Amino acid sequence: MEGQYKLGYCSVLGDFFNRDVYLSMRACARECERFVLGIPDEYVMARLFGDSPYCAEDLRRLWLDCEWVDDVIILDVTRLSKRQVYAELKYDVCFYGAEYGRAFEEDRAFMAKRHIAFRSLVPENRTEPVSAARDAVRLALNNVQPDQKIVLVGTGEGFDYYMQTYGGKYAPAYAVDSAEDLRGTKKAGVEIKALSALKGEKDEEVLVVICDGEGQDVLRQLEDAGLHNYRFLRAFHEAALIEEFALAYAAEMDYVDRAQDTLEVLLREFARVCEKYGLRYYMICGTLIGVIRHRDIIPWDDDIDVAMPREDYEKLKKIAREEWDNETFKFLHYDELGNGAFLDFFPRLFYLKGEKFPVKLWKKVKDRASVDMDGRLWIDIYILDNASRSERRHKAAMNLLKAVYVLCMGHRAVIDYTEYESRLSAPELGLLKIVHRVGRCLPGRMLMSLYDRISQYAAKKECDDYCMANLIVFYIQRRFKQTIFGDGVLKPFRDFEVRVPDDYDGLLNAMGYGGYMQFPRLSVRKPSHYFNTDIRLW
Repeated sequence: MEGQYKLGYCSVLGDFFNRDVYLSMRACARECERFVLGIPDEYVMARLFGDSPYCAEDLRRLWLDCEWVDDVIILDVTRLSKRQVYAELKYDVCFYGAEYGRAFEEDRAFMAKRHIAFRSLVPENRTEPVSAARDAVRLALNNVQPDQKIVLVGTGEGFDYYMQTYGGKYAPAYAVDSAEDLRGTKKAGVEIKALSALKGEKDEEVLVVICDGEGQDVLRQLEDAGLHNYRFLRAFHEAALIEEFALAYAAEMDYVDRAQDTLEVLLREFARVCEKYGLRYYMICGTLIGVIRHRDIIPWDDDIDVAMPREDYEKLKKIAREEWDNETFKFLHYDELGNGAFLDFFPRLFYLKGEKFPVKLWKKVKDRASVDMDGRLWIDIYILDNASRSERRHKAAMNLLKAVYVLCMGHRAVIDYTEYESRLSAPELGLLKIVHRVGRCLPGRMLMSLYDRISQYAAKKECDDYCMANLIVFYIQRRFKQTIFGDGVLKPFRDFEVRVPDDYDGLLNAMGYGGYMQFPRLSVRKPSHYFNTDIRLW
């Protein structure tokens, strides 16, 4: 039978051997004379599920073997949007897996203007819980920024499902319900308010999760309140996950573009001051790879790392207050956070003008430090100290530094022990917690001063190597030949120049970045300091 639409389109994870997916796509195809599927490319799949065997072209051929699939397009990040695909296909019906807030409303308006049918794949009844990896609702919740809150609509069965499935990690600020007798009460520890409470919220500061009730009635009330950032608990996750990733990726890339422009301002200023005073400095780590491989910041990176020999850093500390006025740029040594608060052992230069960014750095000292740099971008400064020619002496000093570091961690506001579960055994994790409690009883400034002194244990010795005492604590014992750094050479970066080590190849290989001219695996091509990233640092 001839379908009622000429050309139909649906983006889907495309698991050919998933019966529900197969039958759903077959049902869509029956409504169309021609039917086209969109399936993720390798990068999208790696970002969603991690690195695993997946070949989009192989899956494409499987689907094309179905006589009812006329074409399969592979979705890279430029094709995730339904509107982008329409520019290629000019379909007259598009199937979707969830309603995804403002972007969904914009897509629906786009379709209506062009007389395109916009058809839902969302199941009428709640289905069994999906795996966490394939859960589009969970992905939406994971992209709630630190200054946003989650509000649940409805306190019935859907509320119970939410709290059981997501409530532990994504606790709601409150719930709303139309029932007057529930106002002012609590359920599962969540305060219940009247629907009118939503009128006091700003759209950009809240994610509304609709758990129960008639969806259209709720949407009308949200529209009256000016709120368009919402999700429903029900979804056809095989399609909705791509829709949700498209939103998350667009927000991430917008952040990266704006963050990198701000980091350029910081690096220009840092380089200007160092050149003015003849201070040695070097791009290192991922920033150095960016300079060599891209003549820019790595496309997905969101920080700047530089290194300075101790004597040059001490000179920088002395002139910092003269050069940087704390209105545009602010220089902070690691013991200057206030109230003895400890974040890590990086001195930093912050940029204070313009917008704030959703970065996760400051949460470890938030509400403890008297200096508030939350949301500000920065340059990390690694300090190059002499490393003794005696391996035994060097190892002893580094072990002392590790012990002091762990004591200092007791002066953070928040310690997320899940960060260490993959590296430490249960007994080691228990010992870590005990040492943190001990460290909390000792003065933070005293501990940081002790770290400073130990770091310079070989300052007055004839040495061939440097060490970086503020590397991630697992790697501080590493040594680097001083000749690798030298005076530094200028290399192009965007439209100016920055300094890199004389033997930058030697440094990158010594730091474990072998094969740095090749891109890393797909799943880690994402910003490391963005608020919801799972790349964690000590």
